[in-house]
Amino acid sequence: MLEHGPAPDVHTFNISFEVFEKIGNPWDVIETFNVMLQRGIAPNATSYAWVIKAYCLGDSLKAALAMLEQHKKVATPSSRTYAVVIDLCTRLSTFFFSPLLANITGEKFDDENKSLLAEPS
Repeated sequence: MLEHGPAPDVHTFNISFEVFEKIGNPWDVIETFNVMLQRGIAPNATSYAWVIKAYCLGDSLKAALAMLEQHKKVATPSSRTYAVVIDLCTRLSTFFFSPLLANITGEKFDDENKSLLAEPS
């Protein structure tokens, strides 16, 4: 695909991501995402969603959260994308869950007390 024929675009890569995920190869999604970036093709919201899901399928919470931050620079992540990350948090029984909720809701997270802080009214 990359050597012959028309040059792939973001949609071509997104279709590849979906195929890799459906056949159970999440790490191929990430590898192909890096190829896309090396070729100078800008990811869109769909691209980020597939990569976040791939990291979650691979139990890589830190990488998924980092990619979520990148995604938010391009577009507001969908509720489905957040659900995938929250699912990983619950599967890993992690303490990242509260900071993630703070991130989603825009509230402040109190690291010391491990709780959400109410915004001053």
